[in-house]
Amino acid sequence: MADRNDGPPAPVAAAETAARLQQDAHLGDGLAAAPGAAPSRPLEVLFTGATGFLGGELAGALLRSTAARLHCVVRGRDGRPARERLDRLRRQLDADPGRLMLVEADLAGAKLATAPALAYQVDTVVHCAASVNLFAPYETLRAANVLTARAVLEFATRGAPKALHFVSTVGVFLSPRYRGQTIHEEADVGGAEGLRNGYAQSRWVADQMMARARARGVAVTVFRPAFVGWHAHSGRAGQHDLVALLLLASFAASCAPRLDLQINSTPVDHVAETVARVVSLPAAQGGTYHLANHAAVGFVDLAAAAGLRVVDLDKWEAAVALKAPRFARLATLVRRAQTDPTSGSDELRLEHDRTYDDTQLRNALGADYRPPPAVDARYLARFTSALPVVG
Repeated sequence: MADRNDGPPAPVAAAETAARLQQDAHLGDGLAAAPGAAPSRPLEVLFTGATGFLGGELAGALLRSTAARLHCVVRGRDGRPARERLDRLRRQLDADPGRLMLVEADLAGAKLATAPALAYQVDTVVHCAASVNLFAPYETLRAANVLTARAVLEFATRGAPKALHFVSTVGVFLSPRYRGQTIHEEADVGGAEGLRNGYAQSRWVADQMMARARARGVAVTVFRPAFVGWHAHSGRAGQHDLVALLLLASFAASCAPRLDLQINSTPVDHVAETVARVVSLPAAQGGTYHLANHAAVGFVDLAAAAGLRVVDLDKWEAAVALKAPRFARLATLVRRAQTDPTSGSDELRLEHDRTYDDTQLRNALGADYRPPPAVDARYLARFTSALPVVG
């Protein structure tokens, strides 16, 4: 994160940025589906993002809902070998060692398609990995969120026919053209010219890449969750959960910022279980699905329900700096985002509330469909009861 005296990055002209996004959305255009039909049920799954917050939950859900082996793409990080990181997940899930296999690779720099044996062994790909940073520019996130999607797509089109499941985000709709609209799952995703947030831009490009691949016959299923929130039962939150971080900083500062911020949060366990249901259900594959509540809640209402006093943003930032300095950088970034046109924060205001229709998901799952739990006092209590544990 930037230091307090650092200025925001110099804005790039919207037209130039949109042109770059459109160009990158074509990165996978030379890739066509492998001959033959994709399998109906997964047995050998290439899985990315296993050591992440959502990925760990999804790995557990897939182990429960399928009989498949998960070939987990993991790299060493922060001095911890890839094997150690995967073993930690295996212990957390109490999983059979024979069902969590290590594929040691860095997706941003490795070509999985050069491993022909794996390309013929795997029948399903679940791409859950992403770098979630709401304050970083597109160029910073391009390798982690765009080039990795391209690498996974290339792997899916090599060797044996494969089903490809891609976890995207409703953030691809955070451009002005979708303000106040009900957005249907089958809608074409436009609006590159209006996207300002680097994370949303990188996810938009990957989402478009997958849509274009599906049009060429690749068996792609796309999932678009809203904010992936804390666990609906344990209250455990991820280290990149902006809502949880805002609440943590506010609890420490004894006040919350007056932000015109809409929260459409989908608990991590709900996202994981829903994705796993679709992966295990042949008739549901090949669609695009929204995993979001139909109604958002205001951050100030959530803060008030938590018993926090709501104050002006500058006063909150000062209180955080004084009482909770470990959150000072977050507070500074939040304040800057309110006036930085490149942050995309304007699209999260309640006045621009979007409704995400999930008719296709309802129809695909039928009796197995479960709506997301509401972001209400009960859900909030799960988080507060889990404090101070995060991540």
